[in-house]
Amino acid sequence: QKKKASLASLDPDALNVEVGDQVLVAGQKNGIVRYYGKTDFAPGYWFGVELDQATGKHDGSVFGVRYFSCLPKYGVFAPPSRVQR
Repeated sequence: QKKKASLASLDPDALNVEVGDQVLVAGQKNGIVRYYGKTDFAPGYWFGVELDQATGKHDGSVFGVRYFSCLPKYGVFAPPSRVQR
């Protein structure tokens, strides 16, 4: 049953989160969704989020691939299970 819930959380339609939406990442970091889709750095679908504060990891690019643009340290990627509206 736990697996079933996690599969549902991977569906962006079930989350009702779109690019441009204000979200909470990992229950603690506020930001705006700037990207949603597959990436070169990990399997599955990921949200690229521009955070409100410089507590992120990058500027929207990872390993030389640009997914979105923001100030350095304001960007973070998170799986759908870690993002909520």
